Amino acid sequence: MTAFAPSGFLGSSLLHQHARLPRTSPIRHTRSPVMSANVLIVNTKGAGHGFIGLHLARKLLQEGNTVDLLQVGGDPSFGPFAKYPSLASEFASFSFSFGSVADAKHEGYDAVYDNNAKSADDAAPAIAAGKNGAEVFYVASAGAYSYDPNTAPHLVGDPLKGATVDVENLFRDQGVSSVNFRPIYIIGEDCSKRGYLDYFFDRIVRDRPLLLPGNGSELTSLTDVRDIASMLAAALGKGMKNETLNLVNSRAVTFDGVVKMCEDAIGKKANVVRYDPDEIKKKLEGFVPKKAFPFRPRHFFADPGEATEKLGWTAEFSGSADKLAAAIKASYEDYLSLGLDKKDVKFSLDDDILKHV
Repeated sequence: MTAFAPSGFLGSSLLHQHARLPRTSPIRHTRSPVMSANVLIVNTKGAGHGFIGLHLARKLLQEGNTVDLLQVGGDPSFGPFAKYPSLASEFASFSFSFGSVADAKHEGYDAVYDNNAKSADDAAPAIAAGKNGAEVFYVASAGAYSYDPNTAPHLVGDPLKGATVDVENLFRDQGVSSVNFRPIYIIGEDCSKRGYLDYFFDRIVRDRPLLLPGNGSELTSLTDVRDIASMLAAALGKGMKNETLNLVNSRAVTFDGVVKMCEDAIGKKANVVRYDPDEIKKKLEGFVPKKAFPFRPRHFFADPGEATEKLGWTAEFSGSADKLAAAIKASYEDYLSLGLDKKDVKFSLDDDILKHV
């Protein structure tokens, strides 16, 4: 791959806000009819991925499948988890329970979606089901890609690190064929980690300085959870073996682009203050960049081209500038309905950074 040049993506004001990734031409596949596949979802309580289970279950149910969902930990009254009873009322073919991985049954399933495992013990139900012939789908993380400042986007096959890679390898070592999905930042309805966008909303609404690391041209990835669910569901019944797909939409957005979309959603301009995280580290003792900003303060996005090619998948809800802007607008409406614009928010770290800018 040649060296990454941001200017190649930022040739217009629209692309400055929401840059197009390289992609292959889609090859459309006709899904073989699956008569009510019996599916198990093992869902994490973890913030960034916690609401995938709800949306994936809904998508699979809408397609006529039977779904059992095991919620591993988490408060039943929390956000997406509190929606399980209403989903069960809507679909008789849906059941859910709260418990530990040890409670998971693994027999009688056509497919298992593991949106939880970080260790061998966590992965045990999916491994057992896979050995019984079930398709195994594992939600890993694009955070597993090793960062190279000279190239982007992340592609399947790039160097890797981290716990989710160990789980991907574990499936293979146990003789279980898995399809591994690597998401980045996920937004959308019933969000289990609102901080990705609330960081911007909190400051713009309250007329606070909006601190941005870098120069604003850093590219990141925001994907609506409904697009996440649709890619995961599209793999069911395909008979894919030992595949890895980047679970992201086909567009990247700059930090400045996120600011602009949040401004448009709120109807108010932001007071942007830029800073260099490396310089702040020198001046502010104990400064940790990831505690000061919701995204990695660098380019971080991936190419979903293999999913587009192999699944005939496109991002319906966040795959264009207009659609992503609409998703951010919807998130702001949720922000207001939850009363978060009135919530007391601490800005002490912001204030410490501002003293050194």
